[in-house]
Amino acid sequence: MVTIGVLYENGTGVSKDLYQAVKYYEMSADQGCSRAQYNLGLCYYFGKGVKVNLSVALKLITMSSEQGCDLAKKFLENL
Repeated sequence: MVTIGVLYENGTGVSKDLYQAVKYYEMSADQGCSRAQYNLGLCYYFGKGVKVNLSVALKLITMSSEQGCDLAKKFLENL
């Protein structure tokens, strides 16, 4: 599901649709996928398909980092 979200976010093979991307990231993040948590966190951080919500963004990115996602760890280090 996270891959489908990426396809929608980037418009690869489908029309770019940030709302659909968020939908797929949410489904995957709810199942504990660290990459989906990270991607969804970025959506909330930058307001891509959702309103900016820094507390939700940081919660999701921190959860992803705690599961070992290197991208999330790097993101948090650079804040």
